[in-house]
Amino acid sequence: SGMDLPIKTRVALFWKGLFYDTKNTDEPLALDKNIPGLSGVLFLLPEAENYVRVVRIFLQSIQNALGPSPAIKIEYALAKKSRISYGTLVKEPLIVYSSSDLNYWGLPKRKLLNKCSDLDINAAIDLNPDFNPIAVTLMQVAKAKVKIGYYSRKKERYYNILIDRKKTDFLERGNRYIIQLLGLN
Repeated sequence: SGMDLPIKTRVALFWKGLFYDTKNTDEPLALDKNIPGLSGVLFLLPEAENYVRVVRIFLQSIQNALGPSPAIKIEYALAKKSRISYGTLVKEPLIVYSSSDLNYWGLPKRKLLNKCSDLDINAAIDLNPDFNPIAVTLMQVAKAKVKIGYYSRKKERYYNILIDRKKTDFLERGNRYIIQLLGLN
């Protein structure tokens, strides 16, 4: 659960939430159709080994659907220590971060935030099923109209599409849903 976050990270997130109005004022997206004019997508990848397996299968299916000369540019952000777990599925250029990219509070430093906000993307997708403060902070600065993540009460403020995670196969279902949303099915 999100409660195993270090207390200082929780404090930092709390203050951020208090002092920045991060409410999504964008009109809700019509979910019956896929996202129009998609040219760039950022995936934030989980590092927990038990999720990596499912995400790898998902990334493979996205790449298969896109074909050899994709019309959509895919960007990835991930922890340096999980880079090896994803192998050749994630290609350069990547946003790779380690503890040196995080501040005292365990949140991304300015340079890492800038890397993320400089990306030319229209959708940002957090594939972390659990609340991940680094991913959420990167999502906040990403210049994407569409921000997708798995449901948690804490994420309501930051994302405009939340995927239900009540069922046991929620990861597989969520991944299928994302593929539909991107119009890749």
